[in-house]
Parts: sequence; structure tokens; C-alpha cells
Amino acid sequence: TQDEFKKSKLQNDYTLRTQKQLYEKKRFSMVSALEYELLSPDVTDALEYNKSAAPKSFEALRKIREQSLTPKQKADALLEFFKNQELSYTTTPQGLDPARTLDSFLFEAKNGYCTHFAASFAMAARMLGIPSRVVSGFKADYSNRVENYFVIKLKDAHAWVELYFEDVGWKRFEPTATAVRNLDLLKEQNEDEKASLFNDLNMQYMYIKYLINNWILGFDRLKQLAILDNLLNDTIYLMKFVGALLGVALLSFLLFFFVKSFKSKDRVVVLLEPLLYALRKRGLRKQTNESMAHFLQRVQERTGISTQKLSKSYELLKYAQNKGSVQEIEEEVQLLRKELRALGKE
Repeated sequence: TQDEFKKSKLQNDYTLRTQKQLYEKKRFSMVSALEYELLSPDVTDALEYNKSAAPKSFEALRKIREQSLTPKQKADALLEFFKNQELSYTTTPQGLDPARTLDSFLFEAKNGYCTHFAASFAMAARMLGIPSRVVSGFKADYSNRVENYFVIKLKDAHAWVELYFEDVGWKRFEPTATAVRNLDLLKEQNEDEKASLFNDLNMQYMYIKYLINNWILGFDRLKQLAILDNLLNDTIYLMKFVGALLGVALLSFLLFFFVKSFKSKDRVVVLLEPLLYALRKRGLRKQTNESMAHFLQRVQERTGISTQKLSKSYELLKYAQNKGSVQEIEEEVQLLRKELRALGKE
């Protein structure tokens, strides 16, 4: 893994790409730079904008543009300008005009998600003479955390902005934070409350899975030899190891019977289980999406044994408000099994 990491290449957009495609789980050790210096030799492209597509925004920014401010002061003034527009965050924006997005977002619709905030802020910065670019990635939710393990989901996708200052290079800005209200917050809170228990259990499950994956990926020959040495020379370690294996075996045994006991709650299907088992032994298996009537018809065609009476009894008991008889089904199942044995099918 270390060799693969050394052969990786940092792209122009500061993403890391390996020379070989990954077809299995790998573990890479990396360090995130919260403070960084990224210098670009040419930022001409990062100053381009279409004034005619946003005349109202260009005019509104005139005051900031004409003041004797440093680029950093202009950026701070632009953040304040966005806050004053009383914009709302929502994942389902309304009223945006894609032909004139900046003016529409800032002065009319006044609602959007992170991409709208980032794209608008980047374009407005260029109108102030500050090179800008939109950056997309993921923003981890601190609540999705167990120990030092974070779960990153598709909903954590995010967009922000980097502005370029000659003395320090590209610097990160978060225009979405200028939203004065979150229109989705109440809905998200209600959904989170309903799913909180499930989310907690799911987080614990993924964390355990992560630990197991890490253990497997890090289980090299040295660790194998160390375990073998402990097994041969440490009696207490050996007893713990055997106990752990027995515990896993017992847990698997109990889990098997637990799942088996809940395999079918359909009392009518349970009545047919002896016959279904006998048919499975002969290669006749009911498909997941196959109706019982169709399956029994298929059995009749394959074996030559009439299953019409059983099919009718099944339909009556299951769907005709219990007008069918349990005893009739039990008797018919026994009869069909007897006929299968006579034909050498069971």
C-alpha cells in the first residue's frame, strides 16, 4: 500500500490519482492541511465573467468596487453583502432563472443550495477583480461520527469557493454560511428524530465493519507470526483465543436458529413447508416472485401429480377470509407427499 501511495500523482486540481485502478479495498495514510498555500502562475481564466448576464449584480457591487480596499477587504465586504440579501438555503429552490442566475439568485428568488451560493459568490468576486473558482467535495457532518471515524454520505456533497490573493495564494471561503435561514431545517429535524435510533445502530455497524476492514488490511505476516507465537507460548492467550472461537460459533448457532424461527410468519405457507421441502430435494423450488398457484401448476406439469385441489384450498384459506380449511391442506400435503414417494420423487 505504501508503494502504491508513493506512485500516486497529485493532479492540477489537487486530487490524488493512483497509476493503477483499484479493484479491492486499500488503506492510505494521509494528512489534511487545514491551512495551506496554493500558488498559481496564471489566474487569468479565474477573472472571466459575463457582465451582460448580471447587470443588476454588477451595479450593486459598484460601491465595493470603487472603494480603496485591499482584495481581502473586498472579499470580506462581499460576504457582508451576501448576508444583507437575506438569502435562504434549500435543496429545492424555487423561482431561479437559469439564463440570469446571479441576478435571479441575489435579488429575486433569494433561495438555493450550496452550488448556487458558491457559483454566485465566485462570479461576484470576479466582478470585484478577485480571481475565484468553485470547489466541490464533501463536508462531513460531525454527528455522523463514532470515535475518530466519520461516515461520509452522498448528502454530504458540498460546494464552496476559493479566492486568489497574490501574497498568499488560494484561500477558502464559505458563502453558504451567509444564508440567514435554512428552509429545510425543520424537515430534516423531524426526519432525524424519527430515524435517530436506526442511524445510531447503522453508525455502530459501519464502525465495526471499518475496524474489521482495518484489521484485515493490516494483518500482515509479522502479526500472523506474533499471534502464532502467543498461541504456542502463552496459555492464557490460547484459552482466550479458543474461548473467542467458541463464542463466535455459539453466536452463529443462535443467530441461525433465530433467523430460522422467523423465516416465515405466513401460517398457510408453514402448512405447505413439508411439501415444499420435499419438492426442493427433487429440484423443484418456488421462485421469490412466483405465486403459489403458478408454482403448484408447474409442479403438476413436471410430476404429473394433480395439485389443483391443494391450490384451491390454499387460495381459500389465504385470500377468502379464512373460508378454507387447515385440515384440508394438511391432508392434501400428506397425500401429495405419498404420491411423490410412490413415484420415487421424494
